[in-house]
Amino acid sequence: MKIGIIGLGDIAQKAYLPLITQMEKVEPYFCTRTESTLKQLGEKYRVGKLYSSVDDLLKEDLDAAFVHTATQ
Repeated sequence: MKIGIIGLGDIAQKAYLPLITQMEKVEPYFCTRTESTLKQLGEKYRVGKLYSSVDDLLKEDLDAAFVHTATQ
């Protein structure tokens, strides 16, 4: 299952990424505007599908997406 994760802030890093990236049938796709965070987390979780644009991410025909963006 292709799952997009939009926004890679503290909550995503602490609560969601450790779980989602360990699921066998899940192929995670990371998306955040901060290139350094994208690269760091891509390497940490061995995710190769990295996007700094939501529009580019949505071209991937995802099955689901989590949106973890600031509420302010």
